[in-house]
Amino acid sequence: MATTTVTPFVVNRAASIIRRASNDTAWVSAVDKLRAPKPSQAIVQRTNLFEKFLSTFTDQTTKPGVQGYQLQPGCNITDVQREANAALAAYDERGNSLRTHFFHTAAREFSTNASATEILLKFLPDGEYTSMICGALALVFNAAKRLKEIREKVLDCLGGLTRTVEGTKKMHDLYYGDRKLWQAAEELYIALLDAVEDMVAWLDEKAWRRVMGALFKPNNYAKPLMEKIKLAVETKAKAFHEHLEFCQHRRIQKIDIGVDRIIRDIEDFRQGNARQRDDIKQYTWELCRDLFRSIEWSPANRHVLQLQTVQDFMLQQQAQSVQAVARAPMISVAQLQACLRVPANTQATDLELAVQHGQAMAPKQQARAAVLLQNVTFQTWFKSAESDILVVQGKCGSDVHATMSPLTYFTGLFATMLDRSQTAVPLTYVSGRHSTPDDALEGAEGMMRVLISQLLARFGDATDLPDMNYDFIEATKAGDIRYLCELFRLIIMASVSSSTRPFAVVCLVDGMSLLENGARRSSLEYAVRSLQRLVNDASAIPGMLVLKVLLLYSHVSQYAWERFPRSAILTLGDDAGGDGHGYNAARLAAISESAMQGALTPRGQTPMPYQ
Repeated sequence: MATTTVTPFVVNRAASIIRRASNDTAWVSAVDKLRAPKPSQAIVQRTNLFEKFLSTFTDQTTKPGVQGYQLQPGCNITDVQREANAALAAYDERGNSLRTHFFHTAAREFSTNASATEILLKFLPDGEYTSMICGALALVFNAAKRLKEIREKVLDCLGGLTRTVEGTKKMHDLYYGDRKLWQAAEELYIALLDAVEDMVAWLDEKAWRRVMGALFKPNNYAKPLMEKIKLAVETKAKAFHEHLEFCQHRRIQKIDIGVDRIIRDIEDFRQGNARQRDDIKQYTWELCRDLFRSIEWSPANRHVLQLQTVQDFMLQQQAQSVQAVARAPMISVAQLQACLRVPANTQATDLELAVQHGQAMAPKQQARAAVLLQNVTFQTWFKSAESDILVVQGKCGSDVHATMSPLTYFTGLFATMLDRSQTAVPLTYVSGRHSTPDDALEGAEGMMRVLISQLLARFGDATDLPDMNYDFIEATKAGDIRYLCELFRLIIMASVSSSTRPFAVVCLVDGMSLLENGARRSSLEYAVRSLQRLVNDASAIPGMLVLKVLLLYSHVSQYAWERFPRSAILTLGDDAGGDGHGYNAARLAAISESAMQGALTPRGQTPMPYQ
């Protein structure tokens, strides 16, 4: 099992990985040898024959430097380059440029480009074959540098090897396993051995003829020797180069086929994705349709559910009041008010200044407050017995950063009228009165502290304060928006639990745009989410509590459009309204009183004033 698994991996996969990552040339060479096909019978026979020929020739010749020449087992391309450069240096007197020759080594390395001979060596098994061809070429070039009469012949015959191939390192890695390329390499190898044998005749023709007479028939060498050598080398070198280019084109074709397949897969994915989007749209439409049907069903059945809920709630409260064990709260109302650090007269002062500011306005600006009071949408929202939030965008025409607006005038008069008529408990926060950074009540934290303080002033003595541990009290004192919002919710719910009759609470927050600026925005978002949850909780106990939250913007707010549904936003028209005579406090109070008639009556109950 190990042999059938490991060997194919080394041959087919590990070689390319190691070639890219390893600097161990011995290991890379060993892997290449494992991947290489076995030498053909022709190359083995030709190598043995050449080795025998060269050995016999060196014994027969009398030429110095050739006699007794032995092929060295370690001979490599560097030895060939050294001998070729020496021959080229002697040949330079003809004016040929050495830079065009395939064995010139200046500013060139095999990973960039190489000659046909260098590529050939990469396709031969290391050892006897590479040593054989390198030793033979080294012998020829060594003789060429010594003998002027054969120098030109040698260099001219081997001119077919001068062409270089770009990117040879990548070609070797990519096409190493191509069997036809191996065959072309073997044919070029044999042609070079033939050429070397023929060129040896120029060293010592007598010795060469004696060897040829012993090994071959003389008619094999009837052609002109130089023409034969040149043609054989050029033909095989050209075939070798052409097959390299063929391998490259074939790989490009495979890449092109792969790209086409990827394009088709992407198109199939796009079409499938489009079908999924259509399915999602259909599912969403069906879901919305079912939701709309549920909404249509709710008003018809809500009254019955509310009556049942009120009865269950009252029974639960009675049972809890019987079972409850009296326990002293950890903190009193007065102590909690001290932690909030809100002056006792804050609400009265803010409302009084809001009315004074409104009375000093131009009649056209005063009319904007009357427009809201007379708006049908506002009156419907206010008179409904449902807990809800309404966002008003006044389009008042004053400066965006102004601390007071016509809606501030509305806040002062409307809250005052609510308090006088005892229709509902007004909780107010006028942002313009606390908009400076050094104000202790600025921002959403200040808003919640003011609202809690007013709530405690209205219900504190009759309400059991919720359980508050030390950490809760310290966080409240520090003005942590999370604990302030939770405290406001707990006091509202505690007031409902301790009350024996239904009541209504109206929260009016003026100047919302002043709370959205800079670092204040994150705290405001938390407070708004908390108020929305509280409104939902109040809706769960209908008949006992009506909670209205009115958020007033003097201008159109992008934040309001992002945070609230369109059904909860009322944008006043551009028409100023009014008769041009202005709206003093008495006139606006009369309009407010008219708007409050029949308002905030819990369904199934008679109007009950707060106590």
